[in-house]
Amino acid sequence: MKKSSDQEKKVLLDRIGKALTGMLNEKQAGLARDYIRYFFRRVPMEELEREIPATLAGVVAGQLKFMSRRLPGQTLLRVYNPGAKEHGWESTHTIIEMVNDDKPFLVDSASIALAEMNLDVHLIIHPVIRVRRDRGGRLTAITDQHDARAITESVVLIQISRQTRPEILAEITERLGKALEDLSSAVTDWKAMADVVEATRQLMPAWAPDASPEFMQECQQFLSWLADDHFIFLGVRDYEVVKGDKGHGLRLVPGSGMGILRETDDTVSRRPLSSLGEAARKSGQESPLIITKTNARSTVHRQGYLDYIGVLKFDARGRTIAERRFLGLFTSSAYSLSALDTPLVRGRAKTVLEDLKLNPGSHAWKSMLHIFETMPRDDMFQASSAELAEIAVGVLNLQERRRVRLFIRRERYGRFYSCLVYIPRERFNTENREKIQNILKRALHGRTLDYVVNVSESTLARLQVIIRPEPGSEIKLDVPSLEQSIVDAVRSWTDELSAVLVQRHGEEVGLKLAERIGRAFPEAYKEDVTPLLAADDVDLAAAVDAGEELRMTLYRPHTTRGGIIRFKLFRKDNPIALSE
Repeated sequence: MKKSSDQEKKVLLDRIGKALTGMLNEKQAGLARDYIRYFFRRVPMEELEREIPATLAGVVAGQLKFMSRRLPGQTLLRVYNPGAKEHGWESTHTIIEMVNDDKPFLVDSASIALAEMNLDVHLIIHPVIRVRRDRGGRLTAITDQHDARAITESVVLIQISRQTRPEILAEITERLGKALEDLSSAVTDWKAMADVVEATRQLMPAWAPDASPEFMQECQQFLSWLADDHFIFLGVRDYEVVKGDKGHGLRLVPGSGMGILRETDDTVSRRPLSSLGEAARKSGQESPLIITKTNARSTVHRQGYLDYIGVLKFDARGRTIAERRFLGLFTSSAYSLSALDTPLVRGRAKTVLEDLKLNPGSHAWKSMLHIFETMPRDDMFQASSAELAEIAVGVLNLQERRRVRLFIRRERYGRFYSCLVYIPRERFNTENREKIQNILKRALHGRTLDYVVNVSESTLARLQVIIRPEPGSEIKLDVPSLEQSIVDAVRSWTDELSAVLVQRHGEEVGLKLAERIGRAFPEAYKEDVTPLLAADDVDLAAAVDAGEELRMTLYRPHTTRGGIIRFKLFRKDNPIALSE
């Protein structure tokens, strides 16, 4: 099967090569025939079969003209709608083309920019090719990896849904240009930033001399752990605390910026001290590290808010006098690694276990370990030991009970709230998720909202909602009230019926009636009858089941208008014919 597919692809590429002959001169056509072997190598046959050879030849011819000249380090980028007269070929899609030095995260970063604009991507072709260029950057040959005179370049072609408005095309170009610029800065400064991480690790004991040796060692190991492929460093910058006319502020140290934090003409050189966070300024040397999220989304590698690692420097009186700030993203391995093998996280988990005096090896101890392993890792990084204990004990007390619980953690610098909602798995669906999110967003004056769903073999599903409030919002948290609002919002028809029956007959009898009779009602009945009225039917059915020969009810439905009256008969085993 593969041989047949390869043969079909070879035939198609030959057709594309022939079509190119009429579009290019002899020298260019020779380059094009070499190029198509690399350009279409990883494109599935079913994708190629959607276009006629002449169209694919037009793509290749246009690309070769576009990349015909490029200097080392230069980024080529264009966003356009191909037209037969102007470009020699047409497409129903808008085309994005990029040519760069080969570097990581190119396609990822471009995809982020397009996703932020809610643009649909139909096809991505991303060959990495070896080329030779003359001193002026003109393309002279397309060759293979064994050519010592060749350089490696990354070519990206993306098809997106057609955009005709010039301002949209301009915005796409601008966003992609910014993403590629950030990526280039981060890649160029990667080694220098790694050196800064190591230098910071060595300086930490001098920056926070009163921190305990054990905790300082854990902080240093955390920095080493970050550098060991657990964190993608995208930017570094130093700040110092200075006194001015309007009080203390943070001033960047000139020349300290690297990666996406390089200084530019638009860089703000001074910020209010509040940007460091009240807790960091008054925490003392027991918290020389800041681990949180920024208010800015990443333009490199993957979507999401940037992770922020701050290392604080203190004076002899324990006051914060400087900060070294690292921006980047935790890697997937950082999230998958065991919590007990992760520096700082393991220390907090150990503190909680010791404070709770759980016996190692006991059921509660093992359950708590499982909670730590499955808790959102960002919460484990950011929460204090006290906050972690409150959440972990609350989850432990659930013990797989089918009930709703809400835990809210305010990020210690006030940037966002992390809300963990546990809900019976059978009640978790898109409708209820949206209800929960709307309740939390209103209560926390949310400006933006992100969520993560975790559904496992547990009887409880977990929804994490990250809410960033509107600036200056005054938020009064009432977690029990919010929890009850969520309970009411996700309560099912069956839950409502159970509640009515328990209120009438007590918990023991009410729950038995709900389980034995209430769950037997079909969906059509539930849509037509309220839980309150259904409770009357349960009582009548229970009476007949207990030995009474016949029960009847005559009533006017609340859902109907006019003089409609309904009559029901309840009888066991011997149905009554409608004619009777």
